[in-house]
Amino acid sequence: MVFLSSHGTKDHWDIEFEDDLFLIFGKESKGLPKALTEKHSDKLFKIPLYSEHVRSLNLANAVSIVAYEGLRQLRSLK
Repeated sequence: MVFLSSHGTKDHWDIEFEDDLFLIFGKESKGLPKALTEKHSDKLFKIPLYSEHVRSLNLANAVSIVAYEGLRQLRSLK
């Protein structure tokens, strides 16, 4: 499992995608519970935002970005 949060310290393209990997996203309104992010801080990733005017991404867009990156990486392994 890997966890996606704006509090992540590693970028989503650094996830080591593999078969049967679970991507855990939080609610759009609250994100992941603090207890989860603290417990799994070594598996906590973020999508970098390059504008101070953007606070967060829509959940569906975030899932799409990360899933597409996973497919890209897995395809390049073939």
